[in-house]
Amino acid sequence: TPRPRNVVDEHSFVVAVSRPNDELGHGGYLPAELARWTFRACAGRAEEIKAAGGGDLWQSTRPAGVNATSWEKKEQSSRTKGGNGDCFWTMYDALSFGCDAVRWDAVNTTCSDDDALIDLQIVKIEKFKADMPLLRLAFKAFLQLPRQEKHALDSVLTKSQVGKMLLLLLEHESFRLEADSPPEVSSRESRNSWSTLRGDSKGDDPLDNDDFLRNLSKTTDGLENVLSTFVDASYASLLGLMPPKIDSTKFDTTSRTEESQKDDPSPAHLVPLSVLVDYAMSESCGKSADDCPPTLDFKGFVKWHLHLASNDTNEAIPISQTRLGPYMMELRLIASVLFGLRPASPAMERCLIEEIQRRHKYRYPRIKDGSSQPRGPLGTVWYVINADWLRQWNQFSKGKEGVTELGKIDNNMLLSEEGILSLKQGLHWKQDFELLEPLAWSALQAWHDGGPPITRSVVPFNPSKTDKHNSVSYSPARPSLMNTLDEYEIELYPLFVTVFLCDTASKGEPRPFQQYVPLSRYLPLEELVDKLCEGLGRDTSKPPHCRLWMMDNTGASLARSATSPCKADDSLGWILDLDLTISDERNNRGVQPSKDENNISLMLEVRNEKDGTWPRTRLKMALEAGKESGENSEESEPALGDGIVGLYNMGNTCYLNSSIQCLSHTPVIRDYFTSKAYLHDINATNPLGYKGHLAQVFAHLVNS
Repeated sequence: TPRPRNVVDEHSFVVAVSRPNDELGHGGYLPAELARWTFRACAGRAEEIKAAGGGDLWQSTRPAGVNATSWEKKEQSSRTKGGNGDCFWTMYDALSFGCDAVRWDAVNTTCSDDDALIDLQIVKIEKFKADMPLLRLAFKAFLQLPRQEKHALDSVLTKSQVGKMLLLLLEHESFRLEADSPPEVSSRESRNSWSTLRGDSKGDDPLDNDDFLRNLSKTTDGLENVLSTFVDASYASLLGLMPPKIDSTKFDTTSRTEESQKDDPSPAHLVPLSVLVDYAMSESCGKSADDCPPTLDFKGFVKWHLHLASNDTNEAIPISQTRLGPYMMELRLIASVLFGLRPASPAMERCLIEEIQRRHKYRYPRIKDGSSQPRGPLGTVWYVINADWLRQWNQFSKGKEGVTELGKIDNNMLLSEEGILSLKQGLHWKQDFELLEPLAWSALQAWHDGGPPITRSVVPFNPSKTDKHNSVSYSPARPSLMNTLDEYEIELYPLFVTVFLCDTASKGEPRPFQQYVPLSRYLPLEELVDKLCEGLGRDTSKPPHCRLWMMDNTGASLARSATSPCKADDSLGWILDLDLTISDERNNRGVQPSKDENNISLMLEVRNEKDGTWPRTRLKMALEAGKESGENSEESEPALGDGIVGLYNMGNTCYLNSSIQCLSHTPVIRDYFTSKAYLHDINATNPLGYKGHLAQVFAHLVNS
């Protein structure tokens, strides 16, 4: 059958949830193999319900009157048919996944198969009711795992499937520890070994990651292949998978090479996976391992997840300490942040934001080698948000009386009147604004809408050199930190510059490129050049690939001012030293900052990749040759437009900006507004109109 439109395929989902996102400051949600099984468990849910005879597409559980075994068989058949890359999510699949993850409190439907949990009394414990849909989803995902036993019902987990489930959970724990580590550490060091096959007396190299799990999934030589796997006892203990009072040293066959022992001299105690499987089966039924059934049904699955004793079902441990708690947290983050579905419960919003902030704190450490970096290391990105709105959200998420709903995020009161994303002078941290982690901002903005997004980065600076015009920090430096090795803080007030582009296509002349580009006062200019070149798709590893010019405020071109005095042999301006900051460059040139500090024009000159020449140099040589021959250089000068360029995109405003660009470059419309002729046509009394406000705003934009 042809693939439907507007669907999410398995590969795209796995990439989105398993790879780090430096822009949002997180290291990923799920390892690739666990992400695949999760995706397949949710795929084709509409077809499953139709095939099982249910009429309600929004029913997430087995319809009444449908046999449980038949329901599970039809579900498994529908999921596995797309296991070779044909699996995809429709809009219904994505929404039903999101409802299971974070909207169950709002749906609050009666589950048709809750009768099986009456004696367990889980549904009567209020704090666990919202977990039941995700537990069913997890159970479905693990039911898809290849099994090595025969003659077992499709609706229960066998021992081999339980073993592979435990391996997936252990891999996720290892993945989580790496993802929450600083980027330079996680990229330099491989993931810690958490599993290995049974080795000989000399020991084998540890197996890890998806390849290991795929090899286990393909094994068909018997149950021993999976249960003979050894896992790290420390990882198993973190998830509560280890039996109490067990001596892991008696299983220790530390399969580590001499090189790995030098890096980590502490012994890694390994235990057989079969021990963890027996313990899981024992806890699921409340009996000894010898008396347990060879399979695990959903009731036992929930009981094992909550650490429930057979005779004390009301003493379940906190949700954060449940065995599937970390996995379920990832599913909620994927639904609410990646897919942007707002949680039904304000308390859930707060729980997710706090988890995002906790991870960000570990990924971007606040103290390192004696340096003061209260907001993370160099380059850490933060979002500025209205403090009043965030205070209201805190009251809302805590369930305080009087706050039942929030408006959109409004950051406009923080911005200056210059029409760019520069902040007002004199703002105070906590009083006027707060700082949010990128992923936390992304979540709140998706749930409550609003903006605009205002980003600021951490830079190195010296408080003794900071003056009132170059304010960097949101708070004064603490005296106890003045003598630290380095100090890093957020630069609240960077410069916003206009950048022109000079390349072969423009024949050496500057042409409009980007407007209102943030430029740090404290970072070398090379940082700006690298970002601009990355946007052009240039290889920044081949120096010198580009050079940066400081232009005259007049923007005079070489052709127009060939007879005027030159700076650095060019009337356009001078070439900047990329190892210096913009402040150092202006000081070295004796340029005094103007009242409008953002009135700076730079030009990025891109070297010709074919012959290695600089376009500006070639233009100068051509003009000099034409001057000697008596030719008029003005005739060859390309005409530049007079419209506004470089409008800042906020979210999905690029379409609107494109329309505005077209209007501002249309001579008749541009002249109509620049000559103020539009003022004679404004109708301020039309009740269906905007009383001229829209025309005045557009005129201000065109004239700015």
